[in-house]
Amino acid sequence: MNYLKGFFYFLQDACYLFKGVPRVVNGAAIRLPARWCNFFWDGYEKENFRFASSVIKKNDTILDIGAHIGLFSVHLSTLTGIDGRVFAFEPAPFTRKVLTRTVQLNRAGNISVEAFAVSDTIGSVVFNVMPDNVGISNSMVPIDHTVPVEVPTTTIDRFRAERGLKIDFLKIDVEGAEYFALLGARKTFLEDKPAALMGIHPWQIRAMNSSLVQIWDLLIQYKMNICVMGKPLEKEWFISQTELFDVELKAE
Repeated sequence: MNYLKGFFYFLQDACYLFKGVPRVVNGAAIRLPARWCNFFWDGYEKENFRFASSVIKKNDTILDIGAHIGLFSVHLSTLTGIDGRVFAFEPAPFTRKVLTRTVQLNRAGNISVEAFAVSDTIGSVVFNVMPDNVGISNSMVPIDHTVPVEVPTTTIDRFRAERGLKIDFLKIDVEGAEYFALLGARKTFLEDKPAALMGIHPWQIRAMNSSLVQIWDLLIQYKMNICVMGKPLEKEWFISQTELFDVELKAE
């Protein structure tokens, strides 16, 4: 069965002259490897696309932390333009391979693929991955059907300093490591005042011994306005959530 699927994907790629299967997601054009061309539906995370499009300017410097196979990275690279930069972080080896291929298919020369997991320390960490799949459950939290691999870690502040960057926008989707990613980004938020889009994963956050309260309080320390679909949030609502939600962040 795997052989037949592989042959089908090869034929599908061949039909498009190995230039990727064209898709349009929320009005954004992208080319994807055949095996993963239907991973996203046409309206996937529509509000997140809208927010990114509303705040990103040409020549911005962007961190896409948890880039997966590159859907947002390619869209962000288009928004910032050829003279802007996108650093796409994806520590899961198999997923990063697909991400790299997506970048190549879209000729996105302003995207740099980075192997780091982002946290509050520099070193390494055990990351739990789907070894031959690009599922969205790769994280520092172990779940069924994942295997542990050791990956390098960095912080947002360290990466920014080493590359001499001023960060204009961040997309953070780190499957439970939100608090630790934010801890390592104090200078970036307070000095650069970037806009950001962050996925909040309540049960994974608890599994990593952090909390929604800690995340909220840290964002307030960083002087960020916290919204969902453009509407300001109250702390009580934020800390009561049990399912995944996305927040839009803008500096005060």
